[in-house]
Amino acid sequence: MIRSQYEALQFLAELAREQRPLTTSLIRQLHVALTRTQQTYSATGPAGIRFEATLRHGDWKQSQNSVIRPDGSRLDYTPPEQVQSQMDRLVDMYNEMDDVNPIIRSAWLHHRFVRGDWSAGYAGSAGSQGRRWASMVSASMKRTPCLMAVAR
Repeated sequence: MIRSQYEALQFLAELAREQRPLTTSLIRQLHVALTRTQQTYSATGPAGIRFEATLRHGDWKQSQNSVIRPDGSRLDYTPPEQVQSQMDRLVDMYNEMDDVNPIIRSAWLHHRFVRGDWSAGYAGSAGSQGRRWASMVSASMKRTPCLMAVAR
């Protein structure tokens, strides 16, 4: 898994050097790179039973997913049939932000990518992928890559 993360960062560094624009195709390619060695992810069924589900590399999610917030309420992510249009919208909005400070642009992309009510287009790895995209934005502007601590 560490090797996959390293290769994904190399992939992003190359994209940044080439100044390639963000596309949904690149998002899918990054998902494949990040999860190359991961075959499953932990999921919870409607009855609250946890299980290992098959991870479909580079494909948008196939079923509805949600999280339970700290206050006990449930947040449903974007339905699977709406993910493609939501990701297209995310990419369009991001690509229209050329004149925005790269640090703000990077933080915005990360936030919007992982924010549950926005998309959560994958069944697993949205957080990792969001951090990698934020790093790419920073690197493309010749800034320090995005580093984020995760409280556990």
